[in-house]
Amino acid sequence: MNRLLPGSTSQAHPGNKTSDRDQGTFFLQQAHQMYRESHVLRETLNAERLSRAREREQARERILELEEKLAVRSSENASLEEKLVAAVDTEVSLGKVIAAKDAEITAKDAEINDLREVVDVQTNELAKAMAAHTVQQQIASPTEAVSIGQRIEAQWTVRMAEKEQAWILEKTAMEMRLSSLEAELAKAEEIQQAYPEIFDAFIQMEEERGVADSCLFVVATAFVAVIAIRLLKSSYKPRSPPQSLSTLLSYLYLLLSLCSYSELDMGVQQSKQSNSQSSTPIQSVDEKVALREDQATLVGALQRFSVSDDTEPASADGTVNYQELKKWEEDAIKDPKTSVSRAVLDHVDMTTALLSRSARVADTHVFNLKLDYETSPITNQLSSGRCWLFASTNVIRYDAAQKLKIKDFQLSQSYLFFYDKLEKSNHFLELSIEHVDLPLDSRLITHLNSDPIGDGGQLDMAVNLIERYGVVPQSVYPEAYSSSYSSRMDRLITNRLREFSLALRVLVTELREQHSDLDEEHRTARIIAAARKQKEAYLAEIYRILCITLGVPPKPTDKFTFEYYDVDGKFNSYSGTPLEFYKKYRNDKYSLSDSFSLVNDPRNPYETLFTVDKLNNVWGGRPVLYVNTSSDELKQAVITSVKAGHPVFFGCDVGQFSNSSLGIMDTALYEYESAFNIKLKLTKAQRLQTGESSMTHAMVITAVHLDAEGKPVRYRVENSWGLVGDKGYFVMSDKWFDEFVYQVVIPRKLAKPDHVKILDAGNPRLYAPWDPMGTLA
Repeated sequence: MNRLLPGSTSQAHPGNKTSDRDQGTFFLQQAHQMYRESHVLRETLNAERLSRAREREQARERILELEEKLAVRSSENASLEEKLVAAVDTEVSLGKVIAAKDAEITAKDAEINDLREVVDVQTNELAKAMAAHTVQQQIASPTEAVSIGQRIEAQWTVRMAEKEQAWILEKTAMEMRLSSLEAELAKAEEIQQAYPEIFDAFIQMEEERGVADSCLFVVATAFVAVIAIRLLKSSYKPRSPPQSLSTLLSYLYLLLSLCSYSELDMGVQQSKQSNSQSSTPIQSVDEKVALREDQATLVGALQRFSVSDDTEPASADGTVNYQELKKWEEDAIKDPKTSVSRAVLDHVDMTTALLSRSARVADTHVFNLKLDYETSPITNQLSSGRCWLFASTNVIRYDAAQKLKIKDFQLSQSYLFFYDKLEKSNHFLELSIEHVDLPLDSRLITHLNSDPIGDGGQLDMAVNLIERYGVVPQSVYPEAYSSSYSSRMDRLITNRLREFSLALRVLVTELREQHSDLDEEHRTARIIAAARKQKEAYLAEIYRILCITLGVPPKPTDKFTFEYYDVDGKFNSYSGTPLEFYKKYRNDKYSLSDSFSLVNDPRNPYETLFTVDKLNNVWGGRPVLYVNTSSDELKQAVITSVKAGHPVFFGCDVGQFSNSSLGIMDTALYEYESAFNIKLKLTKAQRLQTGESSMTHAMVITAVHLDAEGKPVRYRVENSWGLVGDKGYFVMSDKWFDEFVYQVVIPRKLAKPDHVKILDAGNPRLYAPWDPMGTLA
């Protein structure tokens, strides 16, 4: 049965079978099409349903996450509220403590007034007694006066002998009183550190009352009263008192002078405060410093009253005495600073806990004298001692990058590192041949064997490598694992070199026996030639180890191709040898090859040329030379170089008072002296003499901040430790420069003529190979 098409008649003619078949096919195709479309729609709908379901699930997860965060936030708020309540309670407690201190101070004021009244009364009595005695002396005959004087002198001698012990006890009591005052001052410092605003308000209140500067006056007045009472109790006043009485009167005058000075100083400060605005904050720290100085003066005066000089040690045999341990602990317990430090520093890193906020604020990365161009990226020597190579190549790339017009550019430190290891191996074996007659346990051989191919080096050693091998971009000879982490490779090569040096000793001994019939000159030449031939075989093994661990480097006369995009995005290509690359892109005016080192070694005479015995990497190469001069001359060389647009290679002891995460080098960075109640007094010369300090790291100075008088305040330092500090840069204070900077490199054209003259004159004085100025950065 045929289905009717829309608009068709109800009857189908027999001749229309083909048409009906076509219509059926059409309907079938339409049905298939509709099925496919419905299937697509169904899949689309299902996909949308799944998407909506996922969105709902994500929404639910988001809601749960927000609810968790809300719960955490609520918990944090509750915790903050608890802390706030605790802080309020602490503030109330502190108020009570301050009130108690106020009461104590009031009591001390009353005690002072009482002592003053006693002194006034006794002074009046003394004056009356002296007046009566004078009248009696005027009436008495000369013979009676002499007799009275002799009798008084004898009685005075007996009286003084009886009272010496009482005098010692009185002195001890005064020292205990002084210790008590120091303890109270330390407690005040603790309160200040915990609650500076409240403490400042308290100090201001006490300053207005005139109490803050009266501690010295309290002690001195009490001591004067004791002396006055002792004198007034004596019934006789001889014309020529014994020496002890004169001494006592002298000390009485000293203490009265101290009191007068303290009162005068307080009057000046009160006058200054009255002239200043009322909003000016009290300088409590300065007041405490002045108070400590006054206390130290008083302690010195007290010590002069000692009646015996006890110089016997607690331990006669030099061992640690148990009683001394007990005494030290008792003294430590009495010191509030020690108690606080013990409570804090036994479970935290002291360098973190003792960071000085004032130093961090002062050491800002802002400079008013900088190089015009800044290289990138910041380099990273990783776990290797190649800082001197990084500093050298960073100085060279400053001009190379500008000539190449390239933004991110590094020279290959590994390229120079490879040849440095090879040259140092040769240098060590040559020294082994030269000193073959020295005993193995001699100091020189022991020193040479200790680290024959260490990673470190000096400027002159870098120049030796650069002039001999040139430089290449880092992409031409990139980093290897053993260049970034060199210790295992170093140990392997060191092991082989020590064995080779022993073998050369045996070889030389055998050759001497073989050529014993030759004269000394010919025999020595034969031995050296044979030893060097064997040395070359050893060096072939070292070369093989280096190629395996670092990769095969370009030879200094082999051409390489360097392709790059410049700052404008244009393609560029260079083709040449490492030596040609260095000569083309170096700074011809201020080249590293034409530079030399100024050093500051206060142990030795300034304006003198020095070198380090046996220190080098290239046998027969440029020697390591230093012109020793003052720290101020080194600073001036830095300023001159930066003003000329030239970066400065320098060597220092980087581990001293520095923080790599903050990028700060400052002698005031850590509060060691305050926390441990100590004084770090070693000078720069003494640190060198005792092994406390030496040149350990090389970096580059790129900026200086100068004050109004043109004197340096701080320096900007490009390091090679990656993105630590301020994006790879450190700030160095001027005081740190004085104490821990030992070397500054300056081009001859920028150096003072006197220093160039010293360098050119030659004839350097020798540092011993193990001298701290011979350590390698």
